[in-house]
Amino acid sequence: MKRSCVVAGLVCLLCSGALALDYRGVGNWADPNGWGDGVPPSGAVEVKVRGEDTVLTLNTSTGDWGEAQRMRVYEGATLIVEEGAELLGAGWMRVGASGTPGYVTQTGGLVKIDDERLGIGDEEGSEGYYTISGGTLTHAGDRGDLIVGARGGQGLFTVVGTGPVIEMGKLIVGDRTGASGTVEFQLTAEGVSPIVLSGDPAIDELGDETVSALVVSSAGGAPRVDVILIDFAEGIVVETVFDTVNGEPAVEGATVAVNDATGVYHYALTYVGGDTGNDIALLYDSFVPAPKVVYVTGSPDVDADEILDDQGWIDWLVAQGYNVDARRGYWVEPLDPNRIAELEAADVIIASCGLNTGNYDADGEAAKWNALTTPIINFNAWLIRSNRWKWVNSTAATKDSGSPALMVLDPNHPIFAGVELDPNGLVEVLDPNVGSGHTSFINSMEVGNGTMIAQSLGVHSVPWIIEWETGVEYYAGALEFAGGPRMTFMAGTQDVESAQGEFNLNEAGQQILRNMIAYLVPKAPVAIDVENASFELPGTEKQKNWEAVPGWSSDTVAVDSGVETGWSATDGLWTGFLKGADPAAWQLTHHAIGAEDVYELKVDARVTWLATTLRLTLYYEDAGVRVPAALADVALAEDMQEFALTFAAQDVPESVGKPLGIELDNVTEEGECWAGIDNVRLSLQ
Repeated sequence: MKRSCVVAGLVCLLCSGALALDYRGVGNWADPNGWGDGVPPSGAVEVKVRGEDTVLTLNTSTGDWGEAQRMRVYEGATLIVEEGAELLGAGWMRVGASGTPGYVTQTGGLVKIDDERLGIGDEEGSEGYYTISGGTLTHAGDRGDLIVGARGGQGLFTVVGTGPVIEMGKLIVGDRTGASGTVEFQLTAEGVSPIVLSGDPAIDELGDETVSALVVSSAGGAPRVDVILIDFAEGIVVETVFDTVNGEPAVEGATVAVNDATGVYHYALTYVGGDTGNDIALLYDSFVPAPKVVYVTGSPDVDADEILDDQGWIDWLVAQGYNVDARRGYWVEPLDPNRIAELEAADVIIASCGLNTGNYDADGEAAKWNALTTPIINFNAWLIRSNRWKWVNSTAATKDSGSPALMVLDPNHPIFAGVELDPNGLVEVLDPNVGSGHTSFINSMEVGNGTMIAQSLGVHSVPWIIEWETGVEYYAGALEFAGGPRMTFMAGTQDVESAQGEFNLNEAGQQILRNMIAYLVPKAPVAIDVENASFELPGTEKQKNWEAVPGWSSDTVAVDSGVETGWSATDGLWTGFLKGADPAAWQLTHHAIGAEDVYELKVDARVTWLATTLRLTLYYEDAGVRVPAALADVALAEDMQEFALTFAAQDVPESVGKPLGIELDNVTEEGECWAGIDNVRLSLQ
């Protein structure tokens, strides 16, 4: 009896003992150094990559954590999986566990979960981060769960670009009360790799008890086409959805804006995308180019901190999403025709406090700058003087103004939108703790033919924001005229043995500058995506209905309407044609109507046989019903002509937030007639 107890105790000891292999330190999986037993894992015991200073790299085929074993990356450790790696296991892999964080970065290689689960942020209080930009993440067997936010933990799974392959069984986002899971896709110009799933998803299945977020961002560009994010096997239905997408409700049709250095890409979120109609996807809508800001500077490093003094302005402008050209010293005199053309191609120019005004005032230089049609915002009190660019009839500017309050003289001006003023119209916009604490101002209250919108109230009461309209002489006798919109905004520190032109705006000041740039930048139309806008698809043979024509539909099958060649195409080789007796052709875009939006539809059209009238309609969809918002009947001629229709959302407020569509109909009384159509364009004005 005593002997059997000893044996049982030995068995128990073997089962409950330290059957795990730890890795601590910085090194390679194949290197024995760093492993607790002096040898890499053999697949017989649990693997623990642990410790906040631990960085373990796997780039060989030796990464096997075994059958029915677990693997943990936790206590702040990082596992890097590179090309050549094979990380294999038939057990539970946990990234972030025991109330601590864990990190996995996969740039290549293979990670395969055999009939088990990958938990990211696995256990209450734990945070897990898995980023994949290359290689393959997959599974074997019936089970291959990808759990983001497991057992009450917080997880982030990030897919970067089109390099990786991700093929798992189920996606579970938040599987227990208190869990928080985020799935992020970082797009490139080519798109992003989808998460391909063979099993049913469980996204935020517990509702308010968990948090599930979808994040879409740019890793450098974004495609101007639809993007599949999560690809489900045919027949699988997504029954629950993410709570948010980029911080907003992730409902069907939600607008998703993706910013990069070139502009903003707009998509609509759908849970019924892809060829099988059940994928989570982004439907491309439009692209808004980032305003190009030329920031004129030659800023030195007066305070010798190895950072150019006005770098903060450039960083701020970039962070706001502007396309910034800040080539230091590039715009100094003499300004030649090539550089003038570059300035004219910009959306707005900022003359900074970081420039030396003596480099911009040679004979004829002021006239070159003043003749520019591009809007200019001038931060520099010394540059606008009558002995420089001649915006204000004074040679004096202040150096000792401190950081005064701004007194708004026209509170209804758009540049003050969202800026809270006190009862006297005052607001603090400068941070007195930056640099010298001083900002320079022109020392004259005479603004000539400009309009003073705001002034300072402090040591000196002087102009702060002045606006000149295009074409005016700045002041009588200046003999210098505003070639485009002009505004001053005194900002940036005055150097007093400290940094020159440092960024010194507080949040209110930043809001004014945002508003000012938006106010001055020309509003260019934004093209809204119209699928198969020129009827080039399918591009095989004449189609006599819309059933095989991508993008276009009709309520009933047309008898003799579709696409054909040989009829004066204005964009490509093919045109659409509409029979009078056939139903209208229509297309619902991915664009949601905004409250202040104005839209323009343009269509090229002609008579092909006896048609007289084409009806253009812009509609919105409400509960599956097309509701006309604006329409026009246009008279056709024998030659292709351009026709246009505009629609202002404020005229049809019930349309706001609903998807926008296009309908084209040959409404000629005689049904046996045909109209040709081509080059359908829709834009936000």
